[in-house]
Amino acid sequence: MPKHSPPRAEVEPIHVDELLGAAGMTGFLGVLDPPEPVPHLLRLVHSTSWCGPEQAVDRALQRRQEALVWFAEAAWRVNAASRKLNWRAQALLRLARRHTAPERLTGPKQADRR
Repeated sequence: MPKHSPPRAEVEPIHVDELLGAAGMTGFLGVLDPPEPVPHLLRLVHSTSWCGPEQAVDRALQRRQEALVWFAEAAWRVNAASRKLNWRAQALLRLARRHTAPERLTGPKQADRR
């Protein structure tokens, strides 16, 4: 025999004033308030916007391309410096191997002790 849940009571709609009366809800519901007008900022935006949306997109794409070129050049420089550092380290190892006698590494020969 299937069990049925008891019928639920109808939920009554709650009014915004009721929500605002609850503790801590004024900040949460503050996003529902209409934005305050900022005409001084709008004037600033309209006075400095000298190009249309197409030009703005072109400028943004050009800035991104310049940034990518800069990053590519920086990566090339780092790679070149890394190769040069590796070459110098290998040269130092070769030099150290050439100037280090095997006797110095293993100690004096048995013939020299007698």
